[in-house]
Amino acid sequence: MKLFHASMFASLLRRLDELSFEVATAMKLNELMGETHPDSAVRAAGKECRPEATALQTGLYLDRRLPSRVESLGGQEGAAHGYAQTFARRHVA
Repeated sequence: MKLFHASMFASLLRRLDELSFEVATAMKLNELMGETHPDSAVRAAGKECRPEATALQTGLYLDRRLPSRVESLGGQEGAAHGYAQTFARRHVA
């Protein structure tokens, strides 16, 4: 039996959005530094970190536990699962 926990559901969605923003920011900063920084060592570090940030993002959003957790808190199986799938598709690099 699923219980609807509105505050936990809202908190989870807020954290997922925050996580998405932070990972995307890290990826974009790596890309920017890897292409434009005047110091070649910083450019190299930015390029080296890019695949790691991409792997982190992909791993987070392809984790099968994400839709299950959202669904368990959301109470509405279809809506919560749909949100989790949309969220994952939106953020996978």
